[in-house]
Amino acid sequence: MRKLYVGNLDGKIQIDELEELLAPYGAAAKIDLFAGHKPSSSNTFALIELDNYAAEAVKECLDGVPFKGNMLYIEDSDLGLNG
Repeated sequence: MRKLYVGNLDGKIQIDELEELLAPYGAAAKIDLFAGHKPSSSNTFALIELDNYAAEAVKECLDGVPFKGNMLYIEDSDLGLNG
């Protein structure tokens, strides 16, 4: 398993929208969503656990892609699977 940081999300994003975005690459084992201070803020981010293959595909295919008006920023999380 790998944990990805997915940043620059729309402040109104819902977990089911992230699940739909990720579905073509594999089901996420866990999604933690952290909202920004304002609903319209783009400093909302998610930590997403995926198997290694799905995580690599998500990084390659979705990093820098526009989603709900913002360019996604995706990288491996340095927080670890327990953090």
